[in-house]
Order: sequence, then C-alpha cells, then structure tokens
Amino acid sequence: MKKKWEIPGLKKTNEFDEAANTIIANKVKDVFKLINKYFKKQSVENLHFLRIGIRRLRYSLELFYLSFEPDVLKKVYNFAKYLQDLVGEGRDLDVIKIRLQIYQDEDNITIPLSLFEKIESDLKLHRREIKLQLRKFLNSKDIKKLLNINKEMKDET
Repeated sequence: MKKKWEIPGLKKTNEFDEAANTIIANKVKDVFKLINKYFKKQSVENLHFLRIGIRRLRYSLELFYLSFEPDVLKKVYNFAKYLQDLVGEGRDLDVIKIRLQIYQDEDNITIPLSLFEKIESDLKLHRREIKLQLRKFLNSKDIKKLLNINKEMKDET
C-alpha cells in the first residue's frame, strides 16, 4: 500500500539530497523572514503571507521526505502543520471581523457590538498564542537538527 507522501518513481540520490537541502533551507529562511516581518507589523496581510510561507515549507517537506531522518522530519512537519492551522484560525477570525464590518456598513445590517467584542477578544488571545508558537519555531532545535542532518548526510557521501 502506498504511503501518504510516497511518490512512485522518486529515488533518493545525491542530487536529490542536495536539492532537498537547498530548498528546505530556503523555505525555512523564508518562513523566518515572514515571522520577523509579522513581529514588526502584526497585520492581516502579514499573517496571510506567513500562512502561505508555512504551507510552502510543509509541502516541500512532504516532497523531500526521503532526504531526512524520519523522526526529526515528523517533528518539524507536525510543528509546521500546527503553526499553519493556528495561523489559519487567526486569519479566519480576521476575515470574519472584516466581512461583518462590510455587511454592517454596506448593507445597513445591525450587528451586535458584543459580537465584535467577542471576535476581538478571541483575536487577542489567538495572536498571543501565535506569537508564542512562532518564537518557539524560530528557536526550534528540531529545525536546526533537520538542516544539519541533511548536511551531514551530504558530507558523508
């Protein structure tokens, strides 16, 4: 039975591992830049771009799974998935708030202030958790280990 990430015909070669190392290192670097940009300005747009960057990293990890030690890969992948989901939930709250404001303004629909207050309260809690988890991601030993393992594997050949 085919495994979740298995791609028929994909072979682990030195060239494949080199590509994996380069691409994953660049995707991690991109996510780190997006995290720092988000910390400088916690905007709806920066959160959206961060989610996209995390998703791209995650999909690259799926593609190059053959090049990494499975336990470390699984930890980094699961953390990236968790972050993507967490950031996605924050993004959803932002969009809900914006859409409700548009409905209220353009369609003259009265939306209770308590709903906006609840969304804003949830957003504050969510953003706090996002920032905490992003800091953990920036300092993740597993990410450093993932990148070093692949470099060490390359050096051995």
